[in-house]
Amino acid sequence: MKRHLLQAIILFGSLSFFHSCGTDKEKAFDYIDEGCKYFYSGRYEPAIKNFESALNEWPDSYEAHYYLGMTLFHLKSYDDSFKHLNRSIEINKNFGKAYYSRGIMNRILKKEDDACKDFLKAKELGIPMAEERLKRCR
Repeated sequence: MKRHLLQAIILFGSLSFFHSCGTDKEKAFDYIDEGCKYFYSGRYEPAIKNFESALNEWPDSYEAHYYLGMTLFHLKSYDDSFKHLNRSIEINKNFGKAYYSRGIMNRILKKEDDACKDFLKAKELGIPMAEERLKRCR
């Protein structure tokens, strides 16, 4: 009897643990989706709140870092934007959009060598627009 009770407790605890892990990511995706709606409609403040909420649920979401970085870029908060784009790349080194976006930011800030490195990496990762940007690189 005690053995069955212990097994039930362990099983219930395991299910609760796995359910809560999935729930955090699901909430994060919901926040990201909502944030993207605001971002693409030019409503950056509510977009930031949603992307930050996503990161509270799932701190290692490369998408949330990416979109928060892009939102901050549009608000000309370049240091914070770089921080989030860099974090997105740290989490997912194969996320070409983050390299491409960071390359654009580097070019705007007159950091041509860094921009060219980012565009090259973005091209290697299959971002077709990066090839056009590379034409200005030496």
